[in-house]
Amino acid sequence: MTVMARRHDVQNLLRRGNIWYWHPRIPSVLFQSDHNRKLSFSLRQPDHERAKFMARRLNTMLAELRFRRDLKMTREDSLKKMFKAEIDRMNDLMDDIVTAAKATGSHDNPGSNRSLQARCNSI
Repeated sequence: MTVMARRHDVQNLLRRGNIWYWHPRIPSVLFQSDHNRKLSFSLRQPDHERAKFMARRLNTMLAELRFRRDLKMTREDSLKKMFKAEIDRMNDLMDDIVTAAKATGSHDNPGSNRSLQARCNSI
């Protein structure tokens, strides 16, 4: 049996196997070529709540980029680097939150949706 990608309730979020991916279409105002206007990034997250949080943040970043005049017709590799850096930053932040919660014993489930939203509102 082959594992197919499956879309979920958050835009551009899909699961392949046990890992979540962010798979956006790049708006034409940001990308010169019509060739391969889709990007795909592994969020390196098996947890659906964390992946939803990350995908929403990345979707917001992408929407904001459409309105920045200085980024019109950005190169694909620049967009990839920017989104990859943000994914790495969010994964590090979530790892730090889990580590701190385990060390203090302050929360039974540090990866829960409410816990992530409360701690990551500063992102």
